Amino acid sequence: MPHLIVIDGGKGQLNAASEALQAAGCPAQPRIGLAKRFGAPLSAR
Repeated sequence: MPHLIVIDGGKGQLNAASEALQAAGCPAQPRIGLAKRFGAPLSAR
């Protein structure tokens, strides 16, 4: 197994991937999600 799992996406994609990995019986691994932007959502700018 890898030492780190990188998810292309923000919090929602990270949560979905974590749930899928858990459902598949994969052991707990460190995970990070890479988002395009930080800060307020575009609609709030």
